[in-house]
Amino acid sequence: MADNTELLAMMGEVLRAIDRPTEANQQSIREATERQSRVIEHLLEATSNGFGRLEAKLDQTNNRLDQTINRLDQTNNRLDQVVSSVNGLETGMARTEERLDSVVEHLGHLTERVTAIDNRLERIEAQQPAYQDVVRRLTVPEGIVLRRAS
Repeated sequence: MADNTELLAMMGEVLRAIDRPTEANQQSIREATERQSRVIEHLLEATSNGFGRLEAKLDQTNNRLDQTINRLDQTNNRLDQVVSSVNGLETGMARTEERLDSVVEHLGHLTERVTAIDNRLERIEAQQPAYQDVVRRLTVPEGIVLRRAS
């Protein structure tokens, strides 16, 4: 039995020798797990902070887009007002053109009348010596009639 005792003692020593590295390995595994947990927590925190900053940037970008859209809407409203004003001006210009056409037509009629008056004046001026002779001839009998009537 002494042989078995020695064998059992040797096996005990082997088991203790095996247990020591196993405990050291378990300790290393625990430390690695703790480090890994800290790293994961740090990564989660950094990711969370990054997402928080990203969300803040997205909110800022959305606000800027909303402001830009509002400015574009205001500009569009102003452009609509300008278009309306231009349409009003076009209508006014069309009326003015109609009035100008009417004035031009009226001036055409006046020009015709002035031309007719000029022609009559030319005929009268051409016949004026004859009229003066008629007037002179009429003044003689007029003078006689007026003397007799008085």
